[in-house]
Amino acid sequence: RELLRLYPALNVIMRYCNQTCTTSNGTVIPEGSYVYIPAYNIHRNSEFWPDGDKFDPERFSPNRTQPNDSATYLAFGMGPRMCPGKSYSHVKIKMALINLLKEYKFVKSVDTDDPLKIDNYFQLTPSEHLKVKVVSNKQ
Repeated sequence: RELLRLYPALNVIMRYCNQTCTTSNGTVIPEGSYVYIPAYNIHRNSEFWPDGDKFDPERFSPNRTQPNDSATYLAFGMGPRMCPGKSYSHVKIKMALINLLKEYKFVKSVDTDDPLKIDNYFQLTPSEHLKVKVVSNKQ
């Protein structure tokens, strides 16, 4: 979950407003408007996530306090339009990682930027190719 918080598959979530509505702060969103939800920025906002730019694998452990608002973690969207593949993708990612980590060790190359430079488009992409050294665990 932490990796998807830092690098969500979709940087921005877009929704179509099919009826005029008013937000809790009084902003009127007219019917026919598109609303853009900046998931990347929300996921790194220090108001919700202490040290929001830091990778912290323990951030989602059960003994840690989580933000009160479920709208602060949007890796798969939320509500009735949430990605239907959420559960499936979690299982597939875990299985792929288990199989890879049984066989290989991944080491950051000296040529890799630290911190990683990201192009902040609709979908997050590294500014340059990622350089990783893959070492067999069977040595």
